[in-house]
Amino acid sequence: DHLVVGLDANDDILSSPIKEMFTEIGMREAILHENKPDQPPETNYKNGNGKPIDGIFVTAGIRPTQGGHTGYKVIMDSDHRTLWLDIPFISILGFNPPNLHKYKICPIKAGDPRSVEAYNSWIKEGYQKHDGQVWKDYQKLKQMRKDQAPLEEIIALHSAILTNTKEIREWAAKRVRKSFNGKYAWSPEWRELKLPTLLWKMALKRFDGRVQPRYLRRLMTQCNEPDALKLTKEEVKAQLKKAEEEVACGCV
Repeated sequence: DHLVVGLDANDDILSSPIKEMFTEIGMREAILHENKPDQPPETNYKNGNGKPIDGIFVTAGIRPTQGGHTGYKVIMDSDHRTLWLDIPFISILGFNPPNLHKYKICPIKAGDPRSVEAYNSWIKEGYQKHDGQVWKDYQKLKQMRKDQAPLEEIIALHSAILTNTKEIREWAAKRVRKSFNGKYAWSPEWRELKLPTLLWKMALKRFDGRVQPRYLRRLMTQCNEPDALKLTKEEVKAQLKKAEEEVACGCV
């Protein structure tokens, strides 16, 4: 079995009985073990002796890729630092499983009134583009129920209403400002695949509008594409398509 234990020990985790207990059962403090700092940071600002009293202990089979301590009050209003650890699936499961977030993410931000208002406006326009057919079919469906029409006809009309409504909603959603809501689980591998798509999208955008040159050049450096600005618009489109296909393939 694999275990990950986050602990506020209220004692020095490097020399107290706490460490002895975890060592005896084959667990180690992952953050300090991976980073091996010369002087481990204190994890509570009320701690005057400069000793870490918080830790994340893991069993031997878990191999984190990175981890660390944040500054005070960065994540939450607390007198403790926030501890974090990045553990890849392959370290725990022995393989990289299919993406657990394959469902479609709606770009509508329900907590943002502007996003909801824009979505509703596009919905109304979508119904108008269909000449109000969904509403007409709905009225027809009600009448068929009253007239006790054949069940097969009622089911068929109901299915048509649902299909048309779904198409209108998806059409409206595509026109609302997008937001990242976790379609793919974050991982170092995902980030490595995603960077080229950011680069080629920005490189393509510069043909029709303004971009942030410093950010673009930083992406060029990160992706090792020093000649990105020399490509034609069609070549950039081809590179973008290739990068998006690699993301879709690598995140399934």
